Amino acid sequence: MKNLSVLIIGICLLGLIWQPLKGLADTEIPDVIINEVAWAGSSVSSADEWIELKNTTDTVIDLSGWQITKLDSAGQEVLMIELPSDNLVLLPKDYFLIANNSQDHIFSGGESVLHIDPDYITSAVSLSDTTLKISLYVSDWNNGGQLVDVAGNGTKPFYPGDSSTKISMERNAMYKSGDIQSSWHEANTTTNLDTDVPDKGTPKAENSIPPPPPLEAPKIISINPDQVESETIWEISEILGENFIPGVDTKIKLEKGTQTIWAIDITVISPTTIDIAKFDLTDAEPGKWDLIVINPDGQIATLPNAVEILEPEEEPEIPVYSTNIIINELYPHPSAGTEEYIELYNTGNSTVNLKGWKLDDQSPGGSAGHIITSDTFISPHQYLIFPKSQTHISLNDTGDYACIFQPNNNLLEITPNYGTATTGYAYAKINSNWQWTKRVTPNSVNIYESIIDDDETDITDQEGLQEDEITIELDSETTKEKLTKLIWEINWPGALGEIKIYQSEKKNYLGNQIGQTSPQNTEYLLDHLSSKTKYFFTIVGNYNGQDIKSNQIEITTTNTQTTSNSGIPKQIVISEILPNPNVGESEFIELYNPTNQDVNISGWKLQDASGKTYVITVLDLEEITIAEMDQEVILKPNQYLLLEYPVTNIRLNNSGGEEVKLLDITDTVIDTVAYTSSAKQGFAYVLAPNEQWFWSNETTPGEANDISFADILGDNDNYLIDSGTNQGKLVPLWISLILSVIILTYVKTNYLNNSHH
Repeated sequence: MKNLSVLIIGICLLGLIWQPLKGLADTEIPDVIINEVAWAGSSVSSADEWIELKNTTDTVIDLSGWQITKLDSAGQEVLMIELPSDNLVLLPKDYFLIANNSQDHIFSGGESVLHIDPDYITSAVSLSDTTLKISLYVSDWNNGGQLVDVAGNGTKPFYPGDSSTKISMERNAMYKSGDIQSSWHEANTTTNLDTDVPDKGTPKAENSIPPPPPLEAPKIISINPDQVESETIWEISEILGENFIPGVDTKIKLEKGTQTIWAIDITVISPTTIDIAKFDLTDAEPGKWDLIVINPDGQIATLPNAVEILEPEEEPEIPVYSTNIIINELYPHPSAGTEEYIELYNTGNSTVNLKGWKLDDQSPGGSAGHIITSDTFISPHQYLIFPKSQTHISLNDTGDYACIFQPNNNLLEITPNYGTATTGYAYAKINSNWQWTKRVTPNSVNIYESIIDDDETDITDQEGLQEDEITIELDSETTKEKLTKLIWEINWPGALGEIKIYQSEKKNYLGNQIGQTSPQNTEYLLDHLSSKTKYFFTIVGNYNGQDIKSNQIEITTTNTQTTSNSGIPKQIVISEILPNPNVGESEFIELYNPTNQDVNISGWKLQDASGKTYVITVLDLEEITIAEMDQEVILKPNQYLLLEYPVTNIRLNNSGGEEVKLLDITDTVIDTVAYTSSAKQGFAYVLAPNEQWFWSNETTPGEANDISFADILGDNDNYLIDSGTNQGKLVPLWISLILSVIILTYVKTNYLNNSHH
C-alpha cells in the first residue's frame, strides 16, 4: 500500500512536468511540400519560372490529378496548374520540378538557366511578385480537394527582396507553415543551374543552408555604481543587461554631448553581465552621461543619463609636520635649585610651530603626556627646553624614556632608556650618540664632560675613549622554538657607532653578519633559526674605525615538537576576507579559533599569492608599553581576530584570483583560501558552516559569518545577497526535500523487495 501511494505521488508530479511539454509535436509535416519557388524568373527571362515539390516520406506518392492554385489580380484563388492523370509518381525523399519551359528553351535573351529537365513542363506557371500565394491540393481544389501545403501569404513574396534579384525562395529544413516568412530563406548556392549566370537556386536538389539569424541587439538595464567623482580611474562593479556577447571585442563608452570616454580592460562574463570596465575620468565634465555598449557584431545598446559624474570633493588639506625636531637632552635628576627638563632641537632650516605637539615619557605608571596648546616657535638650529613645571612630566631616577609625538599622534622619536640617573648630570645626544655628561647645557649645544671624579683615572684622552676600556657583554634569552632574543650591555653605548650582529655555526669563529642596529638598542630578536640547531653569536660595535667585539655565546634551539606556538592544519582557520571594500572601508583578513583551547599564534604568518608576507605580532594589535612588547598573541576558543590592510600591508587582488595562506612559526600551512573569480565591490568571501566558501554582500568583520538567509545573485551560485528574511523562502526547499525523501524511499523499498526475490 505504501509503495502504491508513493507511485501515485510520482505520477502526479510527472503530470505537472508533462503539461508544459504538451504541444511540441502539434505541427505535422505534410507528405508533399512546396519546397522551392523561382517566382522572379531568371537572368535570361522573367518567364523562366519554376516550382519544386518534395516528398517528405519514405513511400512513393502518386501526384496524378493534383492541382496548384494561385491568387489573381483581384486576390481571388484560381486554378493555375492541374497535373495529368497518367501515373505521375514522386519517389521517397525526391523532388518534382514544374517549369514553364525545358532546360534548353530559347528565350529572346538566351537559353533557360535550368541545367536539368523539369518533371512537368507547362506554360501555366505564372507567379506574382505582388500577391504571391500558391496552394497545393490533392484532386479538385474547388470541390473538396484536400489542401496539402501553401507558399506565400498573398502579399509580396518573402524572398528575395525584389524581382531584379534572380534568387529562388527555399523552404527551411525545420518545417513550419508555408504562409509565414520564417519558413523560408533566400538560396545562397547554385545547383542544377547554368554556371555562367549569377542566379542562385537548387532545383531538384537539396536546399542551401540559410545563414544564421541576426543576433538580437543588446540592452542595458543598469550600471553599478551610477555615481562617481571625476579625476579618478573608475572601475565599475557591474553592468547588467541582455544579449551581451562574451569575449574580448565588446566596446563600452560614456558620452555627453561631444565628449566621449572609452572603457578599457572590459570583461563580459555572460550575456547578462559585464563585470569589469575601467574609465579614465581625468578632465571629465560633471553631469549625466549616456552609457553605450557596442557588441562585436556592431549592434548598439544605449542607456541615457546612466552615469552621473560628480565634482571631486575637495580633500581636506593634510598638514605636513616637520621631521626635523629631535629630543636633544634630558635632565632627569637635577641638582638643588635646578629643574628637570626635556630639550628639543630643530635640525632643519625652517621655523617650526610646535602647537599641538606632545611630549611624554614611556615608563609603566609614568606621567601623563604634555600637549603644547599655544603657538610655540622653534627657529632653525635652535634649542628649546620644556621644564617639569610646564609639562608636569617626571623623569624617573631609576630609568625612563622620553618621546615626542607630532600633532597627528605619530611618534617621531623615543630616546633610549637612560638607566640610573646621577644627580646633576644630563643625558645628552653628542655626535648622534646618547651618553651621560657632567656638563648640563639647557638651550645650548651639548658638551661632553667626563663623569669621573678628579681623583680617579679618566678613561679618555685627547683622542677620546680607549678601545680596551669599552666592553660589550652579550647574553641571550631563548624564548621559544626557533626564536632567540639577544640582549647586551655596553658600558659606553654613546661612544660606539652601529652595532652589527654575527652568526656562526663554529665556536671562536665570527661568521656572517645577519643584522644591524643602533647602539641605543640593547636587544635583537632572531626569528628564522632552525629547530634543534647549535649557533654561536657575537656583536661588534665600531669606535674610531676599530671593532669592539663582545663575548661569543652559544645557543641551541629547541625541538619543533615541543614548541608552544606551532600549529596543525585547521587549528586556526581563515574565516572571511574582504578584497574589494566599499568606499570608506578597509580590506581585511579574519582568523577564527574553532577549537576549545587557547592557541598561541605569535610569529605566525599570512602570505598572498605574490609572496607578500605579514608576521603576526602583538605590536600591531593594540597600544602597549615598552614593558609589554614581549607578550604573545593568544587566540581563545571561538574568538575572531581581524587583521586589516593598514596592519598586514597585504593588498588582495580584485581580479585574476588570489590565494591567502596561514602559516605557523615552522612555516607549516595551517589553512588556505583561494578564489579565481573577480571580487565584486562590497562582497566578502566568507566560510559557510558547511565549509564551503561564498561571496556575500553581508560582511561580518570580527563576528560569526551569517549567510543563513541569502539569495543567489549569480556566478555559479557563488554570489549571495542578504535576503532580509527567511519567511516563505524555506517552503520550496522543504517541498523539494520531502519529495526527494519520498522518491528515494520508493526506490529503496523496491530495490530491497526485488533483492529478496
